[in-house]
Amino acid sequence: PFCQAQVGALEFDTQVSVIPENLFRDAVMDLDTLEIQAESIGAYAFSGRSIWIRRLVLGEKVKKLLEFPGGPSGYHYWCQFSQTSVGTLSFDSLSMETEHGQGRSYINYAYGAFYQAKIGELEIGAGVQKIPEYFLDQASLTQDSLTLSVPEIGAYGLSGSNISIGTLMIGAEVTTF
Repeated sequence: PFCQAQVGALEFDTQVSVIPENLFRDAVMDLDTLEIQAESIGAYAFSGRSIWIRRLVLGEKVKKLLEFPGGPSGYHYWCQFSQTSVGTLSFDSLSMETEHGQGRSYINYAYGAFYQAKIGELEIGAGVQKIPEYFLDQASLTQDSLTLSVPEIGAYGLSGSNISIGTLMIGAEVTTF
């Protein structure tokens, strides 16, 4: 609905439970802060090269990253923030999951929530229990140090050739990769 729209400020009411797919795909945004507390975020909701968010907060109430239903068999597209530029990503979701289309296998490719996004810094909240699979897969992130004390880290959750962490501390709380 807001494809290529120019958005100067954006705020979601606390009653919003689902942000639909493609909502702001390819919009032009320059936002200071965007806090999301919706339970589900649809595929491509905030994707595009012209989206710049200085501080993106994925709040405690966010539970699901919804998969794009129209992809070819064997391909998985989440891409909620693909190609977006984010200054600081504050990840506070307690236990986020990536939704999977029923009966779809991983024979080809998966495109995660931040596919080809540029992230300046990642902050992980103290109550986070899981980093979902494919979360930052193929994103760009360069950070001096990061401490992981999240009990579960999903497959490809922090993967990609453009992720560089100077010092990575893995706490005793991490039990599952």
